[in-house]
Amino acid sequence: MKGFEKIGNMMSNLKQAKGVYSKMKNTEKMLEKKRIEVENEGVKVVMNGKQEIISLVFPEEMMQMKKSKAEGMVLKVLNLATKKVQKEIEEETKQLTGGLDMAKMMEIFK
Repeated sequence: MKGFEKIGNMMSNLKQAKGVYSKMKNTEKMLEKKRIEVENEGVKVVMNGKQEIISLVFPEEMMQMKKSKAEGMVLKVLNLATKKVQKEIEEETKQLTGGLDMAKMMEIFK
């Protein structure tokens, strides 16, 4: 009987995972439209929820800086924006899955 219970639980988890997958596709489309803006030291970047850069704006005074300092400023704002987008994705995924551990669910499909 225990074998049938495991199969039943697995089937239930599979149905739940399929539902979550469908919702994730919708969330992915929504994230693509989302715009996240980060500004640091006058450098501004806008990314969408797919971590694609939409725009990058530099302050005028940046053109007078040493190349290494300017590059550092750009890298910093890009990293901040990426982290912010990743946090947004994580929050959306948590809401979407209702706390379901997607890492474990993905193991089922491997």
